Amino acid sequence: MKRVKSQAEDIPQPPEIITPEDQEALKYEPGDGRRRLAQICTELKLTLAEVAEANQEKRRSRQERGQIGGDGDHR
Repeated sequence: MKRVKSQAEDIPQPPEIITPEDQEALKYEPGDGRRRLAQICTELKLTLAEVAEANQEKRRSRQERGQIGGDGDHR
């Protein structure tokens, strides 16, 4: 699997077995998640920027502690 550098971590790239047709169909799926996230933010009275900033802070902390890999929130 190919990897690219994004900020301070490697992001796995899709395997080459995904056909162009699959890729075309899959490009619509993240938008559904984005719409759901926006609705959750609205209900919690948070902005998308606040959520993104909190996520960056969480990931930065995990990286500093060597806890980027693994499962769960309490790493």
